[in-house]
Amino acid sequence: MLLKIYHKMIEYLIYIIAGIFIIGFLYGSMQEQKRYIESFDWIKAEATIVEKILISTEPNDYGAVVSYDFDGKTYESEAEMFMGKTFRGKLKGEQVKVKINPNDPSRCVLCS
Repeated sequence: MLLKIYHKMIEYLIYIIAGIFIIGFLYGSMQEQKRYIESFDWIKAEATIVEKILISTEPNDYGAVVSYDFDGKTYESEAEMFMGKTFRGKLKGEQVKVKINPNDPSRCVLCS
């Protein structure tokens, strides 16, 4: 009888842990979708990679600080990445396309 209760507890624990992972995955996907929608009407521009930043090592994934001009002023910011965009394979000094937040030009997202 005690063994049966123990097995049920383990089974429920597995369901709880799986539920937590699923909720975490869905939350992350929703946040990424929210950022995509938020940046939909931002201004497209060319930017230059100023510095690459190692984000993770398996596989090697990079972020980058980019430099771009907006409204007569030059900005440098760490470009946000989402929807599968990455700086992998891109080199310092290379041109990339970004979208710039017109309400806060210090924020930009990677397009290409």
